[in-house]
Amino acid sequence: MPIWIAKLPSLPVLPPPTAPSRLAAVPNPGDRTRFELHLEPAWISQSLNDVRVPGNGTNVPFDRLAGGTQFGGRLTLRYAATASTGWRAVIAPYRATGRGRLSEPTSFDGAVFAPGVDTDAEYEFNSYRLTYFGRWRVRDPRAELTFGYTLKARDAVVGLRQGNLRRRFSNFGLVPLLHIGGRYRFSERFALAFDFDGLVATQGRALDLGLFLETPVARNLDLRIGGRVVDGGADNDRTRNVALITSYGIGLNYRF
Repeated sequence: MPIWIAKLPSLPVLPPPTAPSRLAAVPNPGDRTRFELHLEPAWISQSLNDVRVPGNGTNVPFDRLAGGTQFGGRLTLRYAATASTGWRAVIAPYRATGRGRLSEPTSFDGAVFAPGVDTDAEYEFNSYRLTYFGRWRVRDPRAELTFGYTLKARDAVVGLRQGNLRRRFSNFGLVPLLHIGGRYRFSERFALAFDFDGLVATQGRALDLGLFLETPVARNLDLRIGGRVVDGGADNDRTRNVALITSYGIGLNYRF
């Protein structure tokens, strides 16, 4: 999922995660599997999505032009490299299109679009992430916690079209994020899991939080029900974007 069209500043070089004193390094959860595959289909909606191209251009409400609920999702693969460390890869594509009318003359990417005219809009934000994390569990054996670093590649496109007048602005960049994740198994049948990637900097912010209820349905297979909130913003000479995107759905978690 997907929304920031600006490169955030690089983080300083940090050592690999180490367990805080109140946490104890633990092996993988009870099963002997090393991989987890999360399939997260979802209904996705834009609560807010304002874009300017360039940064001092006219505000374009893409949540109104290309809003509505869209079906999408993401795929996550986790690998337990050792008893206390691992890797995570995420593929999260998102694309929304729609048609509406602008309320004022709109300057967008070097062209002026007229108000009151049918306008086609497209908004695309594809996110690819690689995370290195340390895996811990609080002394309560029902709980576990991960902390690490994520490198996010985002490929974004925004566009407007009125008849033969068309503008399409694309942007690609790498964004460093912090990662926190965890799971609390409060019974044999149910667990609560969360994952978070995020960073706030002077040039913008990128925050992605998912919360899911898990229950086993077969050997090494869990049903996941929950949702996700993605909040992001960027403000520079090339573009300004403020967005809040939410999703909810039912997915699967397979361990192998």
